[in-house]
Amino acid sequence: LTESERELKKTVRDLQRSRIELEKKSRSLAELAEKYSQEKTRAEAASRSKSEFLANMSHELRTPLNAIIGFSEVIKSEMLGPAGSEKYREYASDIHDSGQYLLDVISDILDMSKIEAGRMPRDVHEFDLIEVIADALRIVEPRAREEKVSIIRNLPARLVFEADKRAIKQVVINLVTNAVKFTLKGGTVTISAKDTAQAMTVVIRDTGIGIPEQHLTRLGRPFEQVENQLTKTKPGSGLGLAISQSLIELHGGTLKIASRENEGTTVTVILPRLSAREDTKRPEARASATPSPRRVGR
Repeated sequence: LTESERELKKTVRDLQRSRIELEKKSRSLAELAEKYSQEKTRAEAASRSKSEFLANMSHELRTPLNAIIGFSEVIKSEMLGPAGSEKYREYASDIHDSGQYLLDVISDILDMSKIEAGRMPRDVHEFDLIEVIADALRIVEPRAREEKVSIIRNLPARLVFEADKRAIKQVVINLVTNAVKFTLKGGTVTISAKDTAQAMTVVIRDTGIGIPEQHLTRLGRPFEQVENQLTKTKPGSGLGLAISQSLIELHGGTLKIASRENEGTTVTVILPRLSAREDTKRPEARASATPSPRRVGR
């Protein structure tokens, strides 16, 4: 009995020590949780401030840039009379091109800021996707001709879809522009689309330089670009894919990329139909839904 009493007292002391250690750990965890909450609040506030700053600065910069682009266009085209030296027209052309490029970058930053702030407006209505793709390609084709890249269309005659027409057009422009940019002379970019009862799928395939597999997960983040011997000379803000991915996700869709270095890249955009999007919002649909892994690219 005496021996049992000693063992029992020892056990009680061990339990008391364990309880004290657990209380210390509990206090430490509570302090860490509080610090985490404070830092999270600070980070969210900083992110909001950054988005507001970028949006305000973008608005402020666009006004003088429009004047620079407009007046340089007047000089370049000699609307008010001869400019004199050929160098003047050359410089005016350089000013116009640089101003337009800077305006495009600022527009991308403004769009990204709106998306991050949750203020990107959406005007959802029915339209013909094939017409939207044709409009987008008319914008990209002059650059493709300049780069000697062929754009091949593998599209149905008509594909009616319900979404934000402006957003979908911007996604197509961004993705096809990327494909043309990273495809060497003589290469091809193929765009195809198909429709099912549940979703619409657009596939953009190029024969370009491709993306190393280890870099695929890095891309799709704002301002993220993969630098290598060929891409480091290509201008761009690194926002095109991030904006496209965000706009697709606003529609409940997904963006997938498969790529092999020096062989090409395939970008697949899957956008669910409006009825399917509404079904996923129901509690029973959310409970039964299983998330699938997503790959993002450049």
